Amino acid sequence: MRRLLSVFLPLLIVLAAPVCRPAFAQYSDNQALYDRIDRLERGLRTLQMQVARGGGGGAASASAAPSSTGGMPSADRLDALDDQIHQLIGRLEEIEHKGTVNADRMDRMQADIDLRFKEMQAQAAPVAPPAQPESISMPGATAPNANVGNNSASGPGLAPGPQALGTLSNKDLKQAQSPVPLQPPISLAPPPPKDPQAQYDEAYAAIQKGDDAAAEAGFKAFLARSPNHQLAPNAQYWLAEIVYKRGDFKESAGMFLEAYKKAPKSTKAPDMLYKAGASFAKLDPPRKKEACTAYGLLFSQHPDMPEHVRRAATSDKQKLGCP
Repeated sequence: MRRLLSVFLPLLIVLAAPVCRPAFAQYSDNQALYDRIDRLERGLRTLQMQVARGGGGGAASASAAPSSTGGMPSADRLDALDDQIHQLIGRLEEIEHKGTVNADRMDRMQADIDLRFKEMQAQAAPVAPPAQPESISMPGATAPNANVGNNSASGPGLAPGPQALGTLSNKDLKQAQSPVPLQPPISLAPPPPKDPQAQYDEAYAAIQKGDDAAAEAGFKAFLARSPNHQLAPNAQYWLAEIVYKRGDFKESAGMFLEAYKKAPKSTKAPDMLYKAGASFAKLDPPRKKEACTAYGLLFSQHPDMPEHVRRAATSDKQKLGCP
């Protein structure tokens, strides 16, 4: 530590000397400027008082003001003194700014010297040797006893002949010898069948999404399981509608008529008759007679049909020229 101080202390003095000298010189310059400004301000106040009294007391003002302005009129001397004061104040501010810069340099240099001093201390500190890992001594292998395995009973080894480790009761022996019964395989029961309403809703949701294949399979499964369900006519209508969308109008016409025959009083009956007539009208060539018959039955049997069915059937009748 003493060696480090003997090395760094002169270095610190040498590095700080160029910064400290301007600071001390600036302090002396500042003090001289403050004194000169104070004298000028006193002279300026004296001249102002003389001007206010009508120009008396010129000799006193000459002694207080600088000689360079002694022969000037009072007003000119006031202006000259005012200019000198402003110049001196500007120079004072410049010197103060330089002093602030030098002080910042001193702070940075001090911080740098402190950092380097700490680094030198860390490098000069003795490094402790790494701790040696504790060695674990393993017991050495003992020499095999010559009497081990010897059938002689006089040796210190094992007793001759087979050794009995324990006895089992007859009950435990029988349990050990009896075969372990195998567990029967676990049968996975099929999931419970869906409720008919849920089955219909699932197929209807599929047709709403545009998945006609899933909807067709769902409605067929629903009709196979629940042919007499109250929603069976609706399922038959939607199956025929899927075929109609597919463009198989001959098949769809027969399916719509078959569905109507099974449920002429259902809520879908007007739609069934209309779509049967529309299927006949779309055949090539159109089967006008069958289409007009279906429309006539629609208007005669279902006068309270939905408005959208009425508008569509009326338009188709006019196109076909049905009576």
